[in-house]
Amino acid sequence: YTLEVLFDEYRKEVRELVAEAEPHTLRWYARKAKEYLHGRVLLPYSDKYDLSGLSPENMDKLRIVRFAVASEYGNVVYIKVAGATDEGKPKVLADDVLIPFRAYIHQVKDAGVPIRVISSPGDELKLSLDVYLQPTLLSPQHKPSEDLDKEIRKVIEENITSLPFDGVFRVSDLVVALSIISGVEASVVTTASTTPAGTNSWQTIVGYHRPRSGYFNIKQLTINYKTYDPSGII
Repeated sequence: YTLEVLFDEYRKEVRELVAEAEPHTLRWYARKAKEYLHGRVLLPYSDKYDLSGLSPENMDKLRIVRFAVASEYGNVVYIKVAGATDEGKPKVLADDVLIPFRAYIHQVKDAGVPIRVISSPGDELKLSLDVYLQPTLLSPQHKPSEDLDKEIRKVIEENITSLPFDGVFRVSDLVVALSIISGVEASVVTTASTTPAGTNSWQTIVGYHRPRSGYFNIKQLTINYKTYDPSGII
């Protein structure tokens, strides 16, 4: 038993040494961003905090950065970060959080590595779809029931909001998600466009798109319901 305990301690020590020697990859930068404790000071000459006296609950409250991803373009490391709403969705970090967070990142980063921290409102998204339903599900005005309309809109919204942070929106994934709904026989995304929040530089999405901010907010959703009638197809 004593030997087992000693080996467990040895393995723990080796894991800590390996972790300290980890090269600072993009994943490392994203992890360090999530480890930021708002209002706390790093230990001298260290990238770690003094956690003594902090309960897990208190630490969780201080971890303001809930979403983070790092990427590299043109020899610059870009770190996209966001907080979280009460529903667990990404939200922009306030300036009183972002300013000290940037100072923290510049303390822990590798010397000589240019860093740019981005925390911005979700990219705006406009979608227009043709959704083909069984004839019995449409009124003479080509309208589905209120419940079915709500279900279709909910699936579309969840397909966008459930993307991982900095995840890629794929038009084909939205079509697949709609095909699961009973009564939806086919669907076509007729137009999809996006722009960074606060700008008017709309860009047409062809196939897929990665949001600049790391996430999307649906600004406009238009659904045109049509009758599914393949009887005339030979």
